[in-house]
Amino acid sequence: MGRLNACPTVDPLTVAPTEVKVGSSIPLTVGATDPDDAPLPLRVEWYSSDGWVAKGKNVWFPCISVGDFRVLAVVSDGDSTCDANGDEGGLDVTTSVVLRCSDPSRN
Repeated sequence: MGRLNACPTVDPLTVAPTEVKVGSSIPLTVGATDPDDAPLPLRVEWYSSDGWVAKGKNVWFPCISVGDFRVLAVVSDGDSTCDANGDEGGLDVTTSVVLRCSDPSRN
């Protein structure tokens, strides 16, 4: 009989600043751990409401247009039993933040 998988855990996102001018980038960091490093290596993927996608615990969100953008970090160890949605994708734990990209001509 195999052992049970321990689901990943995610700390709140580290984001500072949350607003920059268009043409700049915002650093994003998520603290994520998998107590048993199984069944697959821990994976972190980022998605935003404007279609941006990135991978890794530390990434930069590029402000290319004015607006507010929700950014979501999705952490997975590949085990769908950890999935809050109950599907087979293995998307385990999520955390998000809203970032603002402002007009560079305004102060």
